[in-house]
Amino acid sequence: SLFSRTPENFELLPYDKSDLHMINFISGDILNRNSLPEEDFDYVIHAANDSTKGPSLTPIEISEQIVTGTVNVLNWVSKKKIIKI
Repeated sequence: SLFSRTPENFELLPYDKSDLHMINFISGDILNRNSLPEEDFDYVIHAANDSTKGPSLTPIEISEQIVTGTVNVLNWVSKKKIIKI
């Protein structure tokens, strides 16, 4: 499974998409704890990317987003008892 703010964007990337059907795409935002997946996972890779609001945010706001999103992921991982992050 792959959790992303914009899973539909994976269709737009320039690579072979023949195996995309094997991935369960889950839409959500790590800034919203309620959008984190209910499914169980053994492993999580937190590969953060630029914020969709990045250009309109101050450096402090960007830092707050990064910290809040990471804290939400870590709390979710702990709650779900995920083996590795």
